[in-house]
Amino acid sequence: MDRAARGKTVLTNFEQTCGEFPDADALKWKDASGTWRGLTWSQYRDEVRKVTAGLKALEFRPGEFAAIMARNRPEHLIADLGVLHARGTPVSLYNTLAPEQVQYIAAHCEAVLAFVEDAGFFAKFAAVREQLPKLRTIVHRKIAGTPLASKSGGA
Repeated sequence: MDRAARGKTVLTNFEQTCGEFPDADALKWKDASGTWRGLTWSQYRDEVRKVTAGLKALEFRPGEFAAIMARNRPEHLIADLGVLHARGTPVSLYNTLAPEQVQYIAAHCEAVLAFVEDAGFFAKFAAVREQLPKLRTIVHRKIAGTPLASKSGGA
């Protein structure tokens, strides 16, 4: 097994799979209406590239940390790979964490950006944002990146 994995990373395996099976199903899920949706490997790669480009536009730098708080859905996986492609470290947070626990983890890893699925998860970050001095931006699944006001700026 070591020999088969030597020299490979999550990113090289992802790119290889996207190249070998561009039209095959990569992700499948049911939407809110119960209808099955999916992404092919090629579409998955395109979505990851969009996230990576967005992170670079938000001045996310190699070595930085991004928190992800989302349920088991494609956006979570896309954000995770987007962060890796931007040479950062994704940190997945359990959905059941209290705001104080979100603050502890996000502060400990010095997350500069957070992806959140919905208003409830956004509220957990908002409740403790004054205690997250490194956090610059929260990206909401349905809204563009939301820059946070500085501590001195209020809001």
